[in-house]
Amino acid sequence: VGSLGYLLGSIAVYVSNQRLGEARAAIMERNLSPSDFDLMDADGNGEVSEAEFVEFMLVAMQKVDTDLLHKLHEQFRALDKDGSGTLDGKDLQLLVKERERRKNRRSDMESMSILHRTSKLVLDLL
Repeated sequence: VGSLGYLLGSIAVYVSNQRLGEARAAIMERNLSPSDFDLMDADGNGEVSEAEFVEFMLVAMQKVDTDLLHKLHEQFRALDKDGSGTLDGKDLQLLVKERERRKNRRSDMESMSILHRTSKLVLDLL
């Protein structure tokens, strides 16, 4: 019974992969329509950038889903500290400074907590 289940599962995976491969090939071979162009033009500027084309094709071929793309864009924007639309040394410097500030704030908070506990202990002794 276990072997039969494994065999049927393997066949289902094979058929599914074949269909997915055929769908991907059809997407790569088809001509783009005006509606495809509109879908690709994610920022609505009337032009399709290389990034927009690649993202559209990856989603169409089911290589990635739109949630993953949105998360990657959010991550990029979080790293793009100066808001220039590119990552460079300035972004890295700003990121390092931000991390140092957070680390210092945590250290300050820990120091304040120690000071608070110590002062409470002293007051309890009085």
